[in-house]
Amino acid sequence: MNDNHAHLEVLPRRAAPESRPVGQPAREAVEYVQRCEKLLWTGSGRAVHEWLNQRGLGDDVLRANKVGADPGRRFLPRPKGLPGGWPAAVFPALDRAGNVAYFQARFLDPPAGRDKYDNPSRRHAANPRVAWTSVPESVEARRGVLVVAEGAPDALTAAQAGFASVAVLGSMYPDGRVADAIAGFVRDNEVAVAVCFDCDVSESGAKGATKLIGLLAQRGIVDVDNVVPPDGMDLSDWAAVTDEWTSVFDRCAVVGVDAAPLTNLDAGSVMDLGL
Repeated sequence: MNDNHAHLEVLPRRAAPESRPVGQPAREAVEYVQRCEKLLWTGSGRAVHEWLNQRGLGDDVLRANKVGADPGRRFLPRPKGLPGGWPAAVFPALDRAGNVAYFQARFLDPPAGRDKYDNPSRRHAANPRVAWTSVPESVEARRGVLVVAEGAPDALTAAQAGFASVAVLGSMYPDGRVADAIAGFVRDNEVAVAVCFDCDVSESGAKGATKLIGLLAQRGIVDVDNVVPPDGMDLSDWAAVTDEWTSVFDRCAVVGVDAAPLTNLDAGSVMDLGL
């Protein structure tokens, strides 16, 4: 038996750092978002800017929602606990007042073994689970419906078309906090809800949508449609192949105000309705 170190005291285990309160990100996180927002419009952010444009997001919606570019650690030093330092598009999670509550960095070319998204550490910001968007001033706002999308790019696509929209961050696991936030907006604005999650092979989008719709029903929000994109697509993919997708959501708004809600609108339903 080797007891050479038996005399050493056992050091106390360090407690895990406390999470930031929801909606109160650390100064470092907010400054990171602000610097990335500025960099998007410089030469250093050109690759990210072009990547976003190629995915259908125009400059007006990017500016209105403070989207940014992280060109990498070489150009943008950052403290430990912020994204790893590879080129990324930075999507702020804004609260309803337009303040930065959180953010996600989407790597343009994720390193091997890394997810395509990276988040700040809990000590820098707590995930609010929802990210609100702003419709650009250059776009005429559409009335009567809130589009609930899976992830920031899809919500920005909806905002770009004039829809009030919110991204659910982690659509597989919508919870009471997500439902409460959406229900609060619906009551304040008297709108219908159109949930549009990915139509993926794993059916994670369908499962998440079903759970969220159930949570909203528990809160008395019943003017809710489940809008399903064509097979294998998300909302952004759908918008890239046809302009008719907006008619589906416009129809949700009319139904939500004047009649009983439809169920499970999808690309086939658009044709059936003559939209």
